[in-house]
Amino acid sequence: MLQILLLILKILGLILAWLLGILLFLLLILLFVPFRYRVYAGRKGEWLVRGKVTWLLRIVSFPFVFEKGVFTAKLKVFGLTVKNFTEDEEELEGKEVRFFRDVQEEAEDLAYEEVFGEAERTGGEEIPAVLPQTETDVLRKGPAEKQESKQEEKEPSRTRKKNIFAKFLQKLRSAAQFLKGLSKKIRNLKYTIRRFCVKMKRGIRKVRETKAFLTDERTHAAFRAALREVLLLLKALLPRKIRGEVHFGTEDPALTGEILGGIGIFYPVFMDNVKVFPDFEAPVLEGELLIKGRIRLVTVLGIAIRLWMDKNVRYVYRKL
Repeated sequence: MLQILLLILKILGLILAWLLGILLFLLLILLFVPFRYRVYAGRKGEWLVRGKVTWLLRIVSFPFVFEKGVFTAKLKVFGLTVKNFTEDEEELEGKEVRFFRDVQEEAEDLAYEEVFGEAERTGGEEIPAVLPQTETDVLRKGPAEKQESKQEEKEPSRTRKKNIFAKFLQKLRSAAQFLKGLSKKIRNLKYTIRRFCVKMKRGIRKVRETKAFLTDERTHAAFRAALREVLLLLKALLPRKIRGEVHFGTEDPALTGEILGGIGIFYPVFMDNVKVFPDFEAPVLEGELLIKGRIRLVTVLGIAIRLWMDKNVRYVYRKL
């Protein structure tokens, strides 16, 4: 029984070791097998950019094309498309047509509402505030209504006194509401001034903290370390091969000369592989360029680890 149990444990250990070995092998492949890129860019009338990023003997590839203002890209594994990042041109045109149609319909609805909305709500004509009385309506008045009208004519002074008293009460209520609103506005003004003072104090404190952070030596050291690592990353991303030719020019000969001087700074990178033809008389930009390069994930991982191990970088990260 014990031998069987030991044999089972031995088999499980071997399976676990195989699994760990496979995972370690895949991790090493992911870190040390480089991602290769190849990009062609040219312009003879219209821009054309075509490129591809591949990994692990082109098992994984990412081809992309920019032509006639349309960008197309696909993610492929073993030659099979896993993800298509391109929409069909018919779908794009349909979306544009639907979008402009919706905008036009919305504008027409708003214009119709502004012009005909009021007429629709009133049935096409204005509703008078007081309907006119016809002779039939006057004749339909009963004796009770006539008696009331006579009584009102007999007591004009009492009605006048009631109206004066009602107006006096209304003015008192208005004055009370005005005083109440004035006191409320004064309180709101006091609270507004207090909040403004608090915000000013917070702003001043924030400015002082920011100034102290920017002038701190640890911040400067962190930015120097980050700049150094970014330059190493750019150096790793630089193309290994580059060739082509460029024909450019502007209407200003002085500006063309300055651009040519700026391109000359990168001469050690492309040497004689890229030929530059300046034109000092007419504005022009055409040519073609082919670049190839690669980068390994272990390089990016090493840069990230060095940045994270830097105490100054961690200090800036916590502050931000």
